Amino acid sequence: MMTISLSDYSYLVERHAKKWNNTSVTDIDDYRQVGYLALMKAAHRFKTGYFVAYASRIINNDIAAYYKRHNKKITGKMEVSKVAYFDYDNCVDNEAMSCLDDKERKILDYHVGGSSVREIGRLMNLSYSRIYRILKQIKVRLRKYYE
Repeated sequence: MMTISLSDYSYLVERHAKKWNNTSVTDIDDYRQVGYLALMKAAHRFKTGYFVAYASRIINNDIAAYYKRHNKKITGKMEVSKVAYFDYDNCVDNEAMSCLDDKERKILDYHVGGSSVREIGRLMNLSYSRIYRILKQIKVRLRKYYE
């Protein structure tokens, strides 16, 4: 079993916390806390390979999940965040939602609620790739609405 010193990899947490701090009103300390917990999780689960890449992925995913859970309460117009993805959580405009059909709204609700694409596919009896394509279509429609 490999011994990993977490202090040697704290720069990964700082890097990801700073990256995500530009996307919301959440304090950077919250992102650091989530990042350090993710670093410990990565150290515990790591088997073989390149630890920096593995830990970086775990840290980024956990901070992204935290961001998604804690920024649902923020209302306002759609924004394209600095991390190059559509910010679904800030899109609560009922007029914008009217450009989507019922199935798309349901998929978006599940997605915003934190369900993975696979979970949504199982719930709606659709394939992973079909749900992924629908989410891309939703993204395009909502961006066009706000342009």
